[in-house]
Amino acid sequence: MTVIQDGDLIFIVHDKRRQWVRKVQAKQQFHCDRGFLRYDDIIGKPFGETFLLQPNNHKVALLNPLPGDIISHMKRQSQIIYPEDIGLILTSSGIHLGSKVIEAGTGSGTVSSVLGMFCGKTGKVNTFDIREIALDQARKNIAQMGADGVVSAQFGNIIEDNFEFSNIDFAMLDLATTWLAVPKVLPYLSDNARICLFSPTLEQVKKNNQVLGEYNFNNIITIEMMKRTFQVKPNATRPHGRMIGHTGYLTFANRDTNSLYSSAFSEYITPENLGNLFVYGGIVPGIKLLVVSSEKSSLVELIKYYFKEGVEFIKIPKTYPPNEVSTFIKSACKVFSTNSFNSILIDNLSLPDLVSVLHPLLLPGGAMCALSAYVENMKMIFDQLMELKYFELTSSELIKRQILVENDGSSTHSSLLPSTGYITVGRKVIDKHPYKAKPVPKNEFVDIAVEVGLNLKETLPEEKEKVDYANLRE
Repeated sequence: MTVIQDGDLIFIVHDKRRQWVRKVQAKQQFHCDRGFLRYDDIIGKPFGETFLLQPNNHKVALLNPLPGDIISHMKRQSQIIYPEDIGLILTSSGIHLGSKVIEAGTGSGTVSSVLGMFCGKTGKVNTFDIREIALDQARKNIAQMGADGVVSAQFGNIIEDNFEFSNIDFAMLDLATTWLAVPKVLPYLSDNARICLFSPTLEQVKKNNQVLGEYNFNNIITIEMMKRTFQVKPNATRPHGRMIGHTGYLTFANRDTNSLYSSAFSEYITPENLGNLFVYGGIVPGIKLLVVSSEKSSLVELIKYYFKEGVEFIKIPKTYPPNEVSTFIKSACKVFSTNSFNSILIDNLSLPDLVSVLHPLLLPGGAMCALSAYVENMKMIFDQLMELKYFELTSSELIKRQILVENDGSSTHSSLLPSTGYITVGRKVIDKHPYKAKPVPKNEFVDIAVEVGLNLKETLPEEKEKVDYANLRE
């Protein structure tokens, strides 16, 4: 079990609005509007437990921060690319351990860091920006996410400067004039390299598509990502009214003629869903992951592409009787010890006791994740996580629109792509301070209300003259 040490990052959660990512410092304190916490009191204690803020005993959970937590709370000198977009960039880039990446427009360093995690120590991410103030903060963010050994953030202008890169596997361009950078990075790319251009406006998208076509890139596609979360209640399951409507446009292309996406991506197992789980579920190289899926699922193949070690699978045979699947999973779990995994990923399974069977295998603070093709599956998993009092519990769906640009670049229109299933994520917490409601004296409030109502007429002063309250003005 991982314990909190001096210098660690912690994710402090009080409620949906009060959340902080902080660095533990001995002899220092954390302060917020709900109270304070002495870091010395939590050093040596496990992640994933609850503590009480002083002096009023407000409860917080102390979690090991995942990439999505750090990205959402990090300091920055510029607008970040949202985690939903970062997930799609990651799974569309084709990178893996050992890949070489070049990025123009470091910004806050979020994309660089996540790409660096998946390139690993045998890979390299070189990122450039023309603003020193942005680079100073980006380097701190990159170190905070543990990617400083792989990511190199440097001052440089990709459009004007010349570099000596070669055989780059992926180029990420996040600039005001991305289309001008395409011919400059082309000599650095390998024959099967991929490229991504991030732009906030349609005028930029048209120029991006045009220049990629001129330089013979293939499979050019522009995607806009939207995300909506779900309210899950008995007889009241529906999307929330507010959502992330627009972040930017992602244009992908590759140099060879192969498809951008593996044939293993299909139905609800899509690049955006898998990328979202990588970022929000903390499913990154170096963790211990358990995947529970049917034997015929393509998710196993995809996970093996990104993770060379640290992954265990429970694969349900194709011919196994549906009414005995729960028994099969219980038997398979016996080979694993308690608190074995940082994350558990459930692949489109809806069994009444599934989460309770897997729950002991997950480390406190770890993420229980589920991909579901149907709302009913999502709801069943959500309800089980709610029953076990998981923190940071969300169910959501990613909506993807493709932006189509006419060949002559004169006009654009969009096409809404099919629904891609549902994502559920929750964090396991050992709640050592369960809430206990104080007993309310029987009938106390009712008696007072009735008494006031009965005597209301007698206690009001008598009006000496009639007042026209409808037309009263100061």
